[in-house]
Amino acid sequence: MIQTVRRRAALWVALAEHVSPANEHWLVDAALLDGYVALFAAAEAAAIDATSLALAAAEGDNATSLIARVFLTARAWLADESPDEAGDVASDGSALVLARFIEAALSTHDEVVIRFLASADVGLDIAHVRAAHRMRRGEPLQAALGQALDAFPGVAQREIAARAAAALRAISVPAADESTTLESLIRAGMCAVASARIADPFPKGVADALCAAARGADEIWRGAAREVSLRDRAQIFLDALTRHEATLAAWPIASPSFMSAAVSLPTARPNGERRRASLESESPWVWPVSESDRAVIAPPMTFSASRLNAFVKCGRRWFFEYLCDAVEDEGSIQATYGRVLHEALEALHHNESEFSEERSSATLAALLLEIDTAFAKSRRAFATPWEYAVSRLQARRIAPHYVDWLVAQAKSAPATIVALESQHRLRAGGHDFVGYIDRIDQPVGGGPVTIYDYKTGRITSNPAAYLADVRSGDESQLPLYYFMCRAAGSEVGRVALVSVRDPETGVRVLALDIVDDQAVAPVPRAGSAVCSTADLDEALAAILERCDLLTKTGLEHFVPGVDPPCGYCAYAAACRERPLRKERIFAR
Repeated sequence: MIQTVRRRAALWVALAEHVSPANEHWLVDAALLDGYVALFAAAEAAAIDATSLALAAAEGDNATSLIARVFLTARAWLADESPDEAGDVASDGSALVLARFIEAALSTHDEVVIRFLASADVGLDIAHVRAAHRMRRGEPLQAALGQALDAFPGVAQREIAARAAAALRAISVPAADESTTLESLIRAGMCAVASARIADPFPKGVADALCAAARGADEIWRGAAREVSLRDRAQIFLDALTRHEATLAAWPIASPSFMSAAVSLPTARPNGERRRASLESESPWVWPVSESDRAVIAPPMTFSASRLNAFVKCGRRWFFEYLCDAVEDEGSIQATYGRVLHEALEALHHNESEFSEERSSATLAALLLEIDTAFAKSRRAFATPWEYAVSRLQARRIAPHYVDWLVAQAKSAPATIVALESQHRLRAGGHDFVGYIDRIDQPVGGGPVTIYDYKTGRITSNPAAYLADVRSGDESQLPLYYFMCRAAGSEVGRVALVSVRDPETGVRVLALDIVDDQAVAPVPRAGSAVCSTADLDEALAAILERCDLLTKTGLEHFVPGVDPPCGYCAYAAACRERPLRKERIFAR
């Protein structure tokens, strides 16, 4: 691994020395540098001597001469190259997490930071990360994340975000000093990701190998003729760790004169990448060859219920958002309203635990105060003062209905709140799932718990139809929450959606009452459907099948939803298959 890192650094320095000013952009082309790495490794393996390279440099065509000169210079930098004794850490999970973390910490593009924070490495929901980004617009997300924790619902999510913010801050000090060595940066990164629980503590062998590789690269950078920024030095180091197929990359030219005809060309990559025909003579206006149709397979990811439900609602938007990320989704007033109201309800239940008619006025006053506080803290998250005022008024109008519902629940089924905004994880069928449950109640005196999830969007009023969607896997939230709580050792008797959307109709509950045997199930209550454990097993099987489809089998075509909300979709302009807008008829 030391050899790989030093070779890539030496080839970059040599290429920077010999490339013409018109082709400076080659220095930021990682795929081109892969080609140099592959050809250099082949030349070393074939024992191409310095005389052959010197002859090619003097008498070869422009492309061959350039490559030969670069290789001669790189060999001079690597004259004291020793056997690679530190081992290969390219497949080590912690090393790869470190590489992704440092890339995000040094990136000048907030989108790179957003994708890292929303990855399985950290575990934040991308919608909440984007909300934090909007709250501190104009500031680099690495520095602003710690000031935007209100964008994350629940204590667990805020703790994760706070640890990630601390890790990014920890590396910002060495990153700001251009004299920082790669070894110092790598050591700081290893400490940061371990303390933030983004990666497990590094095994000594892996830590030693990374530091030794960084020291080897530092030796080359110290002697380079041109000054190279820390960000560029780090990126070249990270490319050496993460671009595992560099030695199999297409050569810069197909048949260099200094290579023996007996030396076989590298095997073409599976993705059909074509070899570069020439460094300087190929016309930049040649149309690329169309790729053949193939299934698009999503990378491994931690699934949430919202991510799965989004695919069911509109597969094409899911493709744009999670696989392409072509444009930034600014979110909507509905999403911001829902997040802030969730925060207010969580704060209420942290401070209030007993609900009765006698205390209903005090409870309502407390809830209104929490609503005002939550909206005031998130004022900047709303696009306009009008959106802020309307959303706050809507939340205040729903507050009396919610308090009435709490009092009715306390009277009919007394219970104790045992968890609020709690993070839960599940490993099933080879896939990872994460969920943030709004509230878990347990009957006074013990018994199976009830899982509640607040909804500020539309929910169906037909429990039987909802149960059918659960069985088919099209509604994954409550089934996943059920299995997450079961995995944590809790017995679950009921799962329910609590609609706090409409101030006119008040609070509405859509629930599934869990039974072991559908044949002896009780008569369902109003707004409820009886759901057997067999139904939930069927739902989980359907969910796992969908996860396999996305991450293992793949799809050649992501179809739009039956009734997609194109008017609220950030990707509508890029979607060729969006439904045609119906003619708008205006009447007095």
